[in-house]
Amino acid sequence: MATSPDNNVEEIDESVFRIRAMLSQETSVYTLQSNYLLNASVFATSRRRSRPGSPVTPPVDASCRVLMAKWCNSLCDFCKYDRDVTAAAMSCVDRFASTPSGMETILMDRDRYQLAVMTGLYLIAKIQQGEALDPESVAKLSRGKHSKADIENMEMEMLVRLQWRVHPPTPWTFARELLNLIPTSVAMEEATRERIYELTKYQLEVAVLDYDLSFRRSSELAFGAILNAMESLSVDFAVPFETSVSQLLKTEVHQLRDIRMGLLKVISEDASVQPMCAVLTQRTSVMASYHAPKNDSFSCVSSSPKSVSATIQ
Repeated sequence: MATSPDNNVEEIDESVFRIRAMLSQETSVYTLQSNYLLNASVFATSRRRSRPGSPVTPPVDASCRVLMAKWCNSLCDFCKYDRDVTAAAMSCVDRFASTPSGMETILMDRDRYQLAVMTGLYLIAKIQQGEALDPESVAKLSRGKHSKADIENMEMEMLVRLQWRVHPPTPWTFARELLNLIPTSVAMEEATRERIYELTKYQLEVAVLDYDLSFRRSSELAFGAILNAMESLSVDFAVPFETSVSQLLKTEVHQLRDIRMGLLKVISEDASVQPMCAVLTQRTSVMASYHAPKNDSFSCVSSSPKSVSATIQ
């Protein structure tokens, strides 16, 4: 687990400092301001009046976002990147799509949307990973749809529209710091700590697929995922942890019910169900009122990066 076996008050204070800094970022420059798919529908309708033959509804919808996010996860696995790269990349794409320029540039054309997601992943990997793909290699993944120049031009456009804010605090970056707030003095099996870590990370990796969850604060997604993990494991320390973290994040635990439910619904509907998914959904009380639909799971994207050309067609 990421926490040190010797973490102390000073180290916990450092985590609190980092959390407060990220809270400031997520509530200001890294906030997703609008329901951009809804706004795009309004835009498409108005544009059709002036441009006969334009689509009535935007070609890009939530299902396109799901497929491209899954492709990002697959490429992260292929390149041995942390899947948190996908969360940061999709944050950049979502915020770009919510701008007037981004809406017209990428939401009215699936190929352009595909290009934006590929570019977002390339951009974040270049910033965060020791070894990143070069733009020519990324272009090859599109099987001829996009060139190296397309990638570089889209990168610059995204950087300008996002005002170079391309290092968002993701749910997992919050979760790591929040998990560090559990003192090692707490009587808890190391295996239980590891399990909380794994269950939290699993939820947040899948959460990036959900359009509705993209509008929730990263800190609250992290908190909700940790609470789901703790409750599923019947952790005794959960109550004092809830109290201290809710004060730090300035959010009430009961306000996280929708987020916790949303996280569990997404993992229940995901095709790549793992044993830990069953642990979460069967042992977490917030899930009691939800029943996953039968035969309604998302189709998985191949782990091969070559599958990009088919993801949103």
